[in-house]
Amino acid sequence: MPSALDFIKSCQETERFCGEGEVEKIAGELLSYVGLGLSDDLSKLDVRATERILRRLVEKYNNKAELESRVRLLRSMLEYCGSVAASKLVSRVPIRKIDPNVRARTFQPFVIGYTLDEAIKEASRCFACKEATCISGCPARISIPAFMQAVASNKLDVAKRIIMNVNPFVGVCGYACFHPCESNCLHSLIGNEGIAISHIKRAIYEYTSRIVPTPKPSTGFKIAIIGSGPAGLTAAYHLRLEGHEVTVYDESPLIGGMMVLGIPKFRLPRNVVSDEISILKDMGVKFVNGKRLGEDITISDLFNQGFHAVFLGLGAMRPQPANIPGEELEGVVPALSFLKDVNMGCEVKVPDNVSVIGGGDVAIDAARTALRLGAKNVMILYRRSEAEMPAKKEHVIEAIEEGVKICYLTAPKRFLGMNGKLTNIECIRMELGPPDSSGRRRPIPIAGSEYVIDSEMAIIAIGQTPATEFLKKNGIEITNDGRVVVNEKMETSIKGVFAGGDLVRGPSTLVDAIADGKTAAANINSYLKTISTIKH
Repeated sequence: MPSALDFIKSCQETERFCGEGEVEKIAGELLSYVGLGLSDDLSKLDVRATERILRRLVEKYNNKAELESRVRLLRSMLEYCGSVAASKLVSRVPIRKIDPNVRARTFQPFVIGYTLDEAIKEASRCFACKEATCISGCPARISIPAFMQAVASNKLDVAKRIIMNVNPFVGVCGYACFHPCESNCLHSLIGNEGIAISHIKRAIYEYTSRIVPTPKPSTGFKIAIIGSGPAGLTAAYHLRLEGHEVTVYDESPLIGGMMVLGIPKFRLPRNVVSDEISILKDMGVKFVNGKRLGEDITISDLFNQGFHAVFLGLGAMRPQPANIPGEELEGVVPALSFLKDVNMGCEVKVPDNVSVIGGGDVAIDAARTALRLGAKNVMILYRRSEAEMPAKKEHVIEAIEEGVKICYLTAPKRFLGMNGKLTNIECIRMELGPPDSSGRRRPIPIAGSEYVIDSEMAIIAIGQTPATEFLKKNGIEITNDGRVVVNEKMETSIKGVFAGGDLVRGPSTLVDAIADGKTAAANINSYLKTISTIKH
């Protein structure tokens, strides 16, 4: 059986891995992490032993070059002894995208999904780690190694059921998840590209049939969900699975919240959202549209109608004002209103020159949407540097590829106009000072650096907050910044009323909202068990 000493003798290029005279020392170090020596049988380096070595390297080496050189040497040792673990230490299956010049003119999805064979190949990179940091990186705590193993074995139906035990939105997350799990993947930690978990989810959605879970027998309990975003719908899904009668109310004519009102169609096709919402309908979840909390319905009304618990998933849809002179001019619009109008099919006209104020994902989405509507020059004004920009890096790169310009360390000082319409923006250059409460360096205006740009539309994307005035008037405790206060069980200050998602967190991600919906459903289910009598 081959040993590390045999490997060192036979490999003529080992010196390139760690430097002259270091190969034997480093090989010994790697093997020591799993209790092996240089003369031991290398076939003992199975997948689990390889994971342990890699985890130890991640803990020990902060220096990228030192870490990567050891990983390369380990890979060569694995290949030499024929270990199956060597087949996992390979590069990610490439993700293909439509040419930027083509995709910038259409709202069609531009990321080309994996073929079935590609999805299986990519899933096969998974180590199925015993210490699965990908799971801890996923707010919803989906059993990622389990569904990866299912995909690698071409059992995509099994993989889908594993995901749907937690998350009803397999396809939605395949297209639009922020996938924090991928940066926690062992591959990412060792300097490789993390497994393309979200793209594999998309493949699971595309290569499987619909699954409609069967709810448990009726309990007689009735739950009202206010808000049909990802938090509310996930709560509805899990509560319905338990056999409760669930009714979802929303003021919008569309079901889906930010999935249909905020995220552009080129990132999340609407047929995917409607397909997965139809599963909830087939499970028996009821939907009532056009009902606004505080106007058409109240929390008291719902309890009087026989509901036993209420979940508030109203999101954070109120745009924050820029508080910049000239903000009242025609052509200065909130980003969420702009995206909502486009997503609802309203006729939205854009001028040649469009500026977007902000540096988050909403700003990037608004800029790319304006480009697709026909704007010739789209510019993002961001007051900090690229390093502080909170938008997902992948989306920033895509926007730049499509023709969006980003002006870092730049802030609008005044909106200028004629006859009540925006014509220009006076900008000022910024420099970074000490960190502020967000932990990012505070932008400071540079005196005398003002300049003027042409802009007939300014899209304000500097954040949004929940609209909670009505809730406060009705006895629900609200924070100073307008979020709903909940306890460790996600219950508000009113007994039987629970809340989650952006209404509690402030603006966050799709998967955070899904996680909140699942947790809230479990807490509501526990709460219902404390109710001794059921009102019929």
